[in-house]
Amino acid sequence: MIRSFQSRLLVVLAPLLVLALNTKIASAWGPQGHMMVAAVAWQDLEQENPQIAKKAREILESLPNRNDKSIETGISTSLPADRRDLFIFMKAATWPDIVRSHSNPQSKQHRPNWHFINLPFDQDGEHGPVPPLAVDLQNPDALANDSKSKLNIVQALKLNEAILADKNAPADRRAIALCWYLHLMGDLHQPLHATALFSKDFADGDHGGNASIVNDKGRQTALHPLWDHFPGTSSAPPTAFRRVGEWGQDKELSRKTLVEKLKVKEYGDWANESKQLAIDVVYRNGEIRPANDELLKDGQDITIPTLPAGYDDDAMEVVREQVFVAGFRLADKLVEILK
Repeated sequence: MIRSFQSRLLVVLAPLLVLALNTKIASAWGPQGHMMVAAVAWQDLEQENPQIAKKAREILESLPNRNDKSIETGISTSLPADRRDLFIFMKAATWPDIVRSHSNPQSKQHRPNWHFINLPFDQDGEHGPVPPLAVDLQNPDALANDSKSKLNIVQALKLNEAILADKNAPADRRAIALCWYLHLMGDLHQPLHATALFSKDFADGDHGGNASIVNDKGRQTALHPLWDHFPGTSSAPPTAFRRVGEWGQDKELSRKTLVEKLKVKEYGDWANESKQLAIDVVYRNGEIRPANDELLKDGQDITIPTLPAGYDDDAMEVVREQVFVAGFRLADKLVEILK
């Protein structure tokens, strides 16, 4: 009998509790959120498709500078091989944020536009532009090496899938594509990476909630970083993995329970799902009218709305499900791509 995903997680949790943990605030779903998505996928692969997990590990061996300010930093070489492979896979999902820094040896691989798509949420008669979903993949290497790439997250996922599936592509390029793929699968399931609010207060859009200012329990914050940090703010793989184990005990987050969502296979459909979650939960169907950060900086007297009671609880319910849906979908896509 195949052990359940939840029981498998519990088996490996105990040794993690003795490891030192450190935390820090970071951006873009936060490293913890990305590592959690990757952890769900890795555990699922090891249980159902261990040969695919092995292929992913082998591909990551060709990642440039993987020991220098990269995915092996802080992961002890004394860990058992299977634990080390897990943690490196989890850290690989944060690599596109690691290379944002100009001091990183691979900073030339930073692609700021790849992390999001601004599907418009229109209000007050304002209408934002609808971004394209298709992309010409006739020359994926040229697209991948374009440091000024304007591809959005849906297009970038298609691009990196094509590179990852090409066994004749350079090994380092496939490793980079895998890191991007792991990362973007997480980003696409963060509702504010898939939409932008357009209204009389945001004629140019709120940039995925980055310009939308609200009051959350007495703290002034933009909506985007608030949602980025809901999974947690640690950069330590053991912390992220422990939370996956805690959340994974909920049967509502099992593959069996989420089976209908896992039947949806297209990136564009996933983006529209996230957009709808943003409309329904992030903006409460337009009931939340955030203040525009740009107008606040101009010194205009604008009321900053307070988020309603229960907002964070509703958000966490969405985040918990999105982490596991993203992880299971990631596992399924890797099987499809690397089989």
